[in-house]
Amino acid sequence: MRWLKFTAAGRTYWGIVEGECVITVDGDPFGEWQRGTQSHALRDVKIELALRPKSVLRIRTGAGAGSR
Repeated sequence: MRWLKFTAAGRTYWGIVEGECVITVDGDPFGEWQRGTQSHALRDVKIELALRPKSVLRIRTGAGAGSR
């Protein structure tokens, strides 16, 4: 099963990809969900980021010039 977060007709949904279509889902992949009633052609949807980080960490490796 392949999950996809997408936008179609101005709304953002979670869905399940089936062949060349994506079926809307009521709920999300992290909790309870049910298969929805709408489907959209995969070529007609905008694929969204599945998760948006609440914070971004910068990791620095090595001892480059100017490091202390």
